[in-house]
Amino acid sequence: MSAAPPGADPEPSPAEKRRVGTLSYTRAGLVTLFFWLLWGDFCFTLLETVGPSLLPLLLREHGASNREIAILVGSIASVLNMVVTPVVSMQSDRHRGPLGRRIPFLAWPTPFIAVLLGLIPFAPEITRGLLAWGWVKALLAWSPIPPLVLVFAALIGTFQLFNMVVASVYYYLFKDVVPDAYLGRFLSLFRSIGLVAGFVWNYFIFGMAESHMREIFVGISLLYGVSFALMCWRVREGEYPPPPPREKGPGFLSAARTFLHECFKEPLYLWIYAARTFAGIAGLSGVFSIFFLRDELGFDLDRLGKLGAWQMLVGLPLAYPFGMLMDRWKPMRVYMLATFLFSAIYFSFYFYIRDWTSLIVSGFFGSAISFVHSIAVAAWTQSILPAERFGQFAAAASLITAAIVAVGAPLCGLFFDWVLVYRFHYIWFSFFLFLSFLCLCKVHQHWVRHGGPDHYVAP
Repeated sequence: MSAAPPGADPEPSPAEKRRVGTLSYTRAGLVTLFFWLLWGDFCFTLLETVGPSLLPLLLREHGASNREIAILVGSIASVLNMVVTPVVSMQSDRHRGPLGRRIPFLAWPTPFIAVLLGLIPFAPEITRGLLAWGWVKALLAWSPIPPLVLVFAALIGTFQLFNMVVASVYYYLFKDVVPDAYLGRFLSLFRSIGLVAGFVWNYFIFGMAESHMREIFVGISLLYGVSFALMCWRVREGEYPPPPPREKGPGFLSAARTFLHECFKEPLYLWIYAARTFAGIAGLSGVFSIFFLRDELGFDLDRLGKLGAWQMLVGLPLAYPFGMLMDRWKPMRVYMLATFLFSAIYFSFYFYIRDWTSLIVSGFFGSAISFVHSIAVAAWTQSILPAERFGQFAAAASLITAAIVAVGAPLCGLFFDWVLVYRFHYIWFSFFLFLSFLCLCKVHQHWVRHGGPDHYVAP
């Protein structure tokens, strides 16, 4: 073995590479950690897929309009994201307890999430039960919103409230428990497991949505509740240094002042928030893609689900070489390129997709670029935000995105009520994702000023 050049840092030993903070893993311990985190992600991905995939169908079955669907599926989550994520993220960054700073925020909401998800498809029965109470019926009679829509909103909103706590913190856990030397490989596996979950959903579950809607909701809720609780029990966090001091003053005002001062003074972060916001607005139209495929092209859900399942696997062989590409080119550059290509490809789909053959071809291209884009955005986020306050800055990005998406969701629904052509979902997605790319160009300028590919230090 050749010696290291004079003045060079010695190569870390395998044991040193398996350390993060006060945590130290054996090889078997690292494999066990990966297993539980990836299994938790598999179940969490299935849970997160239920909303955008099945809620529009469930709500349409009960007579909801495009605007109501957009509000119930998009706006509620965005408003809660805007309120919950900053608070939970800052509290998690600063929390110190026997279970760590992330696990407590993942464990306690889990049973509520499981129960509420299982109740959502039973909203009609719950509504009839409530209306049997005379005073409830008289109270609901004053509302211009139909009682069933109100019950759906209450169940979905409460579910999203608890789920937002978990979604706000779950991805921060990786930075705290996975050694840096293995983080890139973990993120590639993480996205690959997401694809496997997508394959299982599309091939085995989605085609049964119209005939077994309730069984799917209840089954996913049970799987998630048990599995995520086990993950929280098996994954251990290390010890953390004391949290940074807050500005003096009343608790809430002091926290708010610290949050605003630290997260919104640097132009770099403002452009990061803008890029993420436009990407979030782009994704709003995805709620209506199923109506284009089912109602305008005439394909049944089982056929679409199985096609989508095989398309999900396109990204698996891309995971490792794409991770190597990011190590060489850096996530900032790769994310910019992936965003531009994503926008261009979806713009072409508006003109290209006309029949089953064109859907198959476009689906494989779309799945490949979607997969590499998802890996790039995860690596980019991890690399460009300050590590010691990662949750806080991620929460700031979510706050801005959620506030604008909450307004954009009903506008997106009204747009499709107006055009009545769901093919326009590709134009909507492409246009706003291109705006996100333009913001990333500004992020790149500031990234270079703060050190660029080899010496970047988050301000």
